Amino acid sequence: MRRKKIKDRWQIAAISAISRRHFTGGETARGAGVDIGRYRWAGELNLSAEERKTFRFILAAASFTGLVEGLILLMPEVARNTLAADKTYISILTLMGATTQLLATYWSDYLDGLPDKSRTVLLAGFFGRYGLVFGALFSRIEYILPFYLLFVMTTPAVLAAQHSVVQANFRAAIRGKLYSYVVRIQMFFSLSAAVVAGFWLDANPQNYRWILMLAALGGFFEAFILSRATIAHPLPEVYARAQAMGDRGAVRRLIRPWRLLGRLFREDRQFFLFEVNFFIYGLGFMVMLPFLTLFFVNDLKLAYSQISLAKGAILQGAVILLAPWMGRLFDRQNPILYTSYVCLMIAVFPAMLVATALAQPAHPEWMIYIAYGLFSVGWTGLIIAWNLGAMFFAKSRDVSRYTGAHVTMVGLRGLLVLFVSAWLINVITPVTAFAVCLACWLLASLMLFLQWHRFYTKPLGEPGR
Repeated sequence: MRRKKIKDRWQIAAISAISRRHFTGGETARGAGVDIGRYRWAGELNLSAEERKTFRFILAAASFTGLVEGLILLMPEVARNTLAADKTYISILTLMGATTQLLATYWSDYLDGLPDKSRTVLLAGFFGRYGLVFGALFSRIEYILPFYLLFVMTTPAVLAAQHSVVQANFRAAIRGKLYSYVVRIQMFFSLSAAVVAGFWLDANPQNYRWILMLAALGGFFEAFILSRATIAHPLPEVYARAQAMGDRGAVRRLIRPWRLLGRLFREDRQFFLFEVNFFIYGLGFMVMLPFLTLFFVNDLKLAYSQISLAKGAILQGAVILLAPWMGRLFDRQNPILYTSYVCLMIAVFPAMLVATALAQPAHPEWMIYIAYGLFSVGWTGLIIAWNLGAMFFAKSRDVSRYTGAHVTMVGLRGLLVLFVSAWLINVITPVTAFAVCLACWLLASLMLFLQWHRFYTKPLGEPGR
């Protein structure tokens, strides 16, 4: 039983990050219903009528969430291979999601101040998700891109609404258990949809139109179901805090995340160093992303099904299996040293990509499968470090400030790399980009190790928490 509890705990942390459900703004892992730091069960799950009703709504919504995520997984490859999109558009498409993380905090503040979120969620689902139907009518990426942008901009609103329902309607003692079922259902549909979409596109590349329509329909049903899941027990302290923020004016709310970020970095220099080192890793990762699409489509000539197996089935499936093991390692290490190790482990991925480009094997897909398999080990640890690292620095303080800063930094580097990558992608080759990524990850690993060694070792050189 004890091992099963630990396994659930780390699956929650890992899967929530894979599906881009990073807790933002005023939401934390605990606020969303997953008490990762103090994970306990309270005997058997005797659900109330309201909890059973909410659980059914959340499970149904999660199935559509996974469906949408799996269907749009290959959009960059579709844009390059089927729509013959320019390299600049590939860069924008792959980095758009990270850049819009900056909006997550604002969505969180806005929704916290609404006692009834159903109308906002429904509108976000209609205009953001169902808008993909109009994107399916076009065969040029520059016409599809605005609808895709609207989709990623409204995604944080739908996710924040789900977290609010989970927090308010489930007892704290059973939230984690129930949410573990939710994320498993979501990942099952995501993996299945990704693989099916890959083979469907191999049969006829023009099927991307049907895939976008299905994603739009699934996204609308996701938002519609969540809009029907009413909050049975509103949290007055959350609502009051959000109303107080709303009274401060739009300008102050606009600059609030940046003021909090600067204040937190001044107060906690160790967290600032950690974020700087994590920023180095993130720069390498985001520089690599657009070039992966070019490498798979132009250089290796991989089929859609082969890409979906690598990016979907192998990577995401392995993360689910490896999460308990990597989670136990996290518990036994200083988080800074742990993050240093996993940054070193994932460096094998760009190295394998460079080796594949130089070797030019007859069946490059097998090299890519192996690369993603090896990458998944360190990637699992990095996901856990991303989700739980802030708690180490927060200690007894409010972790939401640290989590909000963490997400803001993701959006900041996404915005930075978006402009730089739009130029780089027309100047350097994928191999050069992979080498830059490798250098960034090795540098981040070294800097994190030096931070741990300087500030967190005991006199005898033993690691300290």
